Amino acid sequence: MSRFYRAVCAVALLALVAGCSSNARMGSSTKYAYAGEKYGAVGVVLAESVSRDKDKAYRAEDLALDQHIIAALKASSLYDEKSTASVRVTINSIRVRNTFNAVMFGFMSGSDNIEGTVQLLDEQQKPRADFTVKASYSLGGFGGGQNGTRLGWLRDKFSELTADMIMGKNPGA
Repeated sequence: MSRFYRAVCAVALLALVAGCSSNARMGSSTKYAYAGEKYGAVGVVLAESVSRDKDKAYRAEDLALDQHIIAALKASSLYDEKSTASVRVTINSIRVRNTFNAVMFGFMSGSDNIEGTVQLLDEQQKPRADFTVKASYSLGGFGGGQNGTRLGWLRDKFSELTADMIMGKNPGA
């Protein structure tokens, strides 16, 4: 019986560790290095595949990513309203589980995730760098399965990874 409980604990621990994940990777502009730039605007657009699906488009708009990315940029001293440089985020994919499934089945119902391409534009609105950011959340249950918890974590993690990548940190490692 002791082996059974150890196995259950091991599985539960692995599920907890794997429940939330994120990564970010540089795109085609591998020569980018942060040099103290500040950004004065953030624009979030939906890729065509996301905008065609009204449920996904609604969820993406509901996240208010632009406001949260600005907050993350301010926290990292990357935001200056006077700057004409900007950050453009294209949401390439988004998946949000049904609340019932997230609460009742937790990680077994898959994960909530959001993936986007972040493009840094200089003062002349020419591309300076681009990278991909992905955040996912798999936990569930009565505590971790509520929409506010899941979507808040996704939004905040995506925003944090965006700021980290701009500063040249490697948050996906």
